[in-house]
Formats: sequence, structure tokens, C-alpha cells
Amino acid sequence: MTHEPWTLGDSVMKAKSLSNPPQAFLEFSAKFPRIAEAWGALSEAGMTGPLEEKTARLIKLGISIANRSEGATHSAVRKARSVGASSEEIHQVLALAAGTIGLPQTVAAYTWIHDPQCESTHR
Repeated sequence: MTHEPWTLGDSVMKAKSLSNPPQAFLEFSAKFPRIAEAWGALSEAGMTGPLEEKTARLIKLGISIANRSEGATHSAVRKARSVGASSEEIHQVLALAAGTIGLPQTVAAYTWIHDPQCESTHR
């Protein structure tokens, strides 16, 4: 999969169109444009490869869950849904993580997946 090179304006606009990010992300990007640009380039580099985008987004969701990052999980769910991941696929990622991260963390991640911040206009 190839992606267009990111610029600051493009990275914020692409993030907005892909996942409906929280206002805090947009404000942070405006305040720290060089960090936002670097973040966009890092994200682009990671998405370059043979995986289809939906598969890559579901893997990133699993990584976010295993890393116990609520904010990253919110973002990963929005982005996965924006490229067509179903609720069933998202729940399977959570179920796959359960054996590794344990029940308490899995239940916490379940609440993050169902948080209103995970809602996307692309559902």
C-alpha cells in the first residue's frame, strides 16, 4: 500500500477526514505543527507495506489495547471503522487480546471501544 506524502496541513486534514479526531488533537497540531508533521510522517511510514489498510488498522487497535492506551484505542477504533471495519471485527480484536492482557484490562478496553469518543461519522 502506498500513501501520499504528508504535509502539516494535509496530515491534520487527513486525520480529520479519516477518524473525526477530538478537538484536543486539532489544537495540539495547531500549537505544535512540527510535531504534528513528524507524527504524520511516522504514521505514513508505518502504513506503507503489503497489508490492506483495514487489516493494518485492526492490528493497530490490538496494539493500542495491549498497550493499555485509552486514547490510542479510541483513535484506532475510529480509524478502523472509517475504513470499513465492522463491530464484529473490532470485538474479535478485543477477544484475541484477552488471553494476553487478562480479563480486567480486556473489560476496560471493552468500555473504551464503546465510548462515545469512538463514534465516527463514517460508520
